[in-house]
Parts: sequence; C-alpha cells; structure tokens
Amino acid sequence: MSATVSRKHTACRRVMFCTIGSSPAIATETVWSLCHQRKPAWIPDALHVVTTADGLRRVVDGLHPSAPGLEGLMPDGAPLPTISVHVPRRGQTAIVIELAGSRQSVEPALVAAEGDATALKDVATSEDNAAMGDLVLAVLSGFAAQADVELHVSLAGGRKTMSAHAQLAMSLVGRPGDEVSHVLVSPVAFEMCPSFWHKGQRIPATARDGRELDIAEATITLVLSPTPWLRTFLPRVDFDRSPSTTLSGLVEQVNRATASADEDPTGNQLVVSDRNDTKR
Repeated sequence: MSATVSRKHTACRRVMFCTIGSSPAIATETVWSLCHQRKPAWIPDALHVVTTADGLRRVVDGLHPSAPGLEGLMPDGAPLPTISVHVPRRGQTAIVIELAGSRQSVEPALVAAEGDATALKDVATSEDNAAMGDLVLAVLSGFAAQADVELHVSLAGGRKTMSAHAQLAMSLVGRPGDEVSHVLVSPVAFEMCPSFWHKGQRIPATARDGRELDIAEATITLVLSPTPWLRTFLPRVDFDRSPSTTLSGLVEQVNRATASADEDPTGNQLVVSDRNDTKR
C-alpha cells in the first residue's frame, strides 16, 4: 500500500515518540497509521522509544531495521525512520541505543544495558517512577525546544504510569501543532497476536492458538488525545527546562504559577466554556 509522502513544512523534522513495555508493535501500528491512513501522510524522520531494561531486548528485536515485521511498513519511496531506544538509569544519564547497522552490531550495547545494575528493570517503586518521568520529560522537552521539529507522541505502550508521564510531559512542553494519540487494534485476536505488526506486513500473523490470521481483517485506528498546551498561557514558567529540571519540579512550577495568578496584573485570558478565568 502506498501513500503520498509530504511535509507540512519543507524544513520540518518529524519525530514520533512512544513508551513501550513488552509490545513493540505499538510503534509499528502507530507509524503505519500515520503513514497510510493520514491524508496527507505524516512520515516520521525519527522514532524515539523509552522502555525498561526488561523490555529492551523485545524492542531491539522488534524494531531493528532488519526485523521482518518492519517490511512493508513505510510508503513506497519513504525510508524507515532512524530509531533510538532510551532506558532510564537511577542516578545516571540514560542509556541510548541507536538501532542502525546489523542486528549483531547492536548486541554488545544491548548486553551491557541488560547487565547495568542502575538501569530500570521495571517501574516498581516511587524512585523508578520518578526516574521514568524525568527521562520522558527530558526526551520530549529536548525536541519541543527545536522550532524545526514536529512531535507525535503515542500513549499506547508501556505501563499506564509511563503513558501518564508522556501525556503530562506533553501538556507541559508540547506546542500547538504537536500531537498526542492512542492506537486501537481490532478484532482482539490481532491486538493479542505477537506476530501482528501492521496491515502492510509481509510475514504471517499467527494467533496464540496457532491459527493464521487474515491481515485484511485487522483494523488499526489512531485516536488523537486532546491535550492542553500549558506553555501558551503560562509564559513565566520555564518550560524550556534545564537538564536538572525534574518532571515533578516542573509541575510544581506550574502549580505555583496558577496559584499566584491573581497577583499577575498582565495575566492572559484562558476561556473555559462561557467563563473567563485569568491565568498566568
């Protein structure tokens, strides 16, 4: 299947972001919908994934450019996006693995990450939760600070807390023109199928009970998630954060700003239904 390859702005870079737990197909389903169901197509130049050390091997195996599930993913003439995988570490900078070259060439970095005692195996404690949120914010704010980048963030993968971090971070640093979405797959046999990647795949999709599924019967639906862009009416908050800013710290800045809105003589107007509330 082909789609028109286009860019909203010729100088624009399109970056897709998602969190993933154990199902990297979330990424391919979203990319397929953006590329083949959008008119005109939204073709990502880069895909950035945040996952845990426990989910890392599944992500690398499923999303490496040589993976069979990626065949047929992109429209005719469009290359695969560059793919980067991020894993948070406690008290350390995140692990970043670029999925390029041969699959074998990525293995040493993968093994090192799996053996790193500071890498988050899962989001199991409040400290893990904070580290995951801070990494999500760091990745997204880095792209949001670049005027030539359009962001599309999928909330479909990973633990619910990871999706919550992504939604929150985008409400804080996202800009008009960025997007947040969820992807829906039906019937449920495809949603639960470990070998279903997207509707253009060239390998069979085999259900857990051994049945081969007819890919033509699958439905992928991308649902946009309405997101308030808080930076547009809170100009005094430092949304273009420093590297030391945490997700909870940025939320605290926003809460202080809204709590003191009445003290701002030049407050912006936020219109909600038929009411006008002054917000800073």
